[in-house]
Amino acid sequence: MKTQIKNKTILTSVIVVLIAVLSLVGYKSFFKSLNKQEGNKQYTLIVRDYEDTYNKEYNFNTDKELLGEALDEKNIIESDNSGASRFVTTVDGIKADASKEEWWNLKINGENSQTGIDNTYIKNKDKVEFVLTKGW
Repeated sequence: MKTQIKNKTILTSVIVVLIAVLSLVGYKSFFKSLNKQEGNKQYTLIVRDYEDTYNKEYNFNTDKELLGEALDEKNIIESDNSGASRFVTTVDGIKADASKEEWWNLKINGENSQTGIDNTYIKNKDKVEFVLTKGW
């Protein structure tokens, strides 16, 4: 009798975990599809620094879905690939100097991005900004 109860408990636990995993996968797929836009898109790339001494604007077209792919296509960034995700180190030939606590802040349509370049989907008419920022 104890063995049957133990087996039912294990089976129930496995089913609950399986449902949770499938729900998470479905949730991620659903929200990815909301942000995804396939086909040719136009986006504006603005590169500026914290001192307002450098400000350059580009207008690009791409059929890439993710910002990282689109930027790679234009050869406009360099990045450090040693971590879990890419860390942008250089934009438009300007290298962030870590000894001065400089880093590139990514903004999408005026808002700080909550994702890195390889997880940011491009939508038509997006305004992408890289702002050289000082201070951690």
